[in-house]
Amino acid sequence: MGKKLYNFKIFLSYLIGTGFGLGYSPFAPGTAGSLGGVAIYLLLHKIFESHGYLFPILIFLTACAGTISASIISQNEGEEDPSKVVIDEILGQFLALIMLPFSYKIIAASFFIFRILDILKPFPARRSEKLKNGVGIMIDDAIVGIYTNLILRIFIYIFPGIL
Repeated sequence: MGKKLYNFKIFLSYLIGTGFGLGYSPFAPGTAGSLGGVAIYLLLHKIFESHGYLFPILIFLTACAGTISASIISQNEGEEDPSKVVIDEILGQFLALIMLPFSYKIIAASFFIFRILDILKPFPARRSEKLKNGVGIMIDDAIVGIYTNLILRIFIYIFPGIL
């Protein structure tokens, strides 16, 4: 595992970076992280509806904390993109859902589209993975989240009422 969790900074980085342990899922940790992002959104959506400024703040804080924690975990593990880091999937799922109407169909579609695009890594997502440290870990999922959001917006516009 690399260095031991010997101080609070490293402990906190693993807590955040693994999505409070979701990254330790033995099966598809990225999917577990995406589900974690959906779960957080579902738990907090009423607050986001009444205080619209809070979701963008959560996204900003997730991006900042995720970049830092992903960098620390990457260095500690000696890997460029450890599979246990899933805060990037949580961020991507948040971006996929921002400013969309609340609907369980939209949330489900968001999850599936995001997972497919996260596997395919359309341009420039795959290229962005080459960026160093936490930025490279986080940015590809942010791009995929934005793509997912745009796809959903187009679908909602072309087929109103389906989602």
